[in-house]
Amino acid sequence: MLNLYFNPMSPYAHKVFFFFEEAGIPYKSHLIELGKPESRAALDRLNPLGAVPTIEHDGFVLSESNAILRYAAQKFGKTSFYPENLEDRARVDQMMDFTTLHVSRWLMSLVWNLAMAPKLGRPVSQKSIDDARDSLVLSLPKLERHLMGRTFLNGPTLSIADCAMVPFAATYKATGLSFGDFPQVQGYFDRLSERPAWKKTQGELEKAMPR
Repeated sequence: MLNLYFNPMSPYAHKVFFFFEEAGIPYKSHLIELGKPESRAALDRLNPLGAVPTIEHDGFVLSESNAILRYAAQKFGKTSFYPENLEDRARVDQMMDFTTLHVSRWLMSLVWNLAMAPKLGRPVSQKSIDDARDSLVLSLPKLERHLMGRTFLNGPTLSIADCAMVPFAATYKATGLSFGDFPQVQGYFDRLSERPAWKKTQGELEKAMPR
């Protein structure tokens, strides 16, 4: 059995949930309540890196969401998501790395500072907001050009690169950014957000949210 240890506040856990649902990979989820010492200690015993998401599969323990996507795609033979051909696989890795480093991280920074932090009573960093907006000004035109003629990041079918993008694409509206100049990006984000697997993921994670 593949065990997934998660916290619902982590968008990095969301991408793993989504991939497992989209690819039909059987798993059992385990809630880690990071604010509770006993729950945190249990995670640290399992994984010294102390990160969520973490998976355990037949004694093999792994964290870092993109590493989990790559491992699970290969372990369960999901070659439509992560091809066996080296060149095709490298292109998936290229887009996963590009969106992680140049798009997702900045969208997450905006969502945190503009939507989540105020609700949680946490400090808001104007510098982080400005840095994220400045960086997206550089990155979004590149993503717009790349998506011309493509349904997903690597062509007509979903890959793990798209799975890594889903939680950030689905929350972009909370940033208040205008995507009017980037119709390809906006269309791509909307396609991801409408996937039944994402809606199921949202429902399951909503149940696990603290009340």
